[in-house]
Amino acid sequence: IASRIVKVDYIGLVNLIAGREVCPEFIQNECTAANLHEHALRLLGAPEHLSSVRNELQTISESFPQRSGERAARRLFATMEYWSEIPRELRQRMLRRGLGPV
Repeated sequence: IASRIVKVDYIGLVNLIAGREVCPEFIQNECTAANLHEHALRLLGAPEHLSSVRNELQTISESFPQRSGERAARRLFATMEYWSEIPRELRQRMLRRGLGPV
């Protein structure tokens, strides 16, 4: 249903940001152990390809403002706490790591 409504070339955030396929998207029937295994072997068997993918991911990461991932994580945890009760022990671990609500 979504494919008829939303017209995008990719669904993975990395690929959407890059505007091209940086990482394969194993969607529905394509997400099999065999496909994941094949891709992992391709990365591990070709260090230059792995290095290229890492460099592309680093470039994408650097395109975001500093600490944007941390800010997003904080907002996510604040939302989770608002909508559901997070067990006390988990909440305490999150707070110790500086990942509590905003």
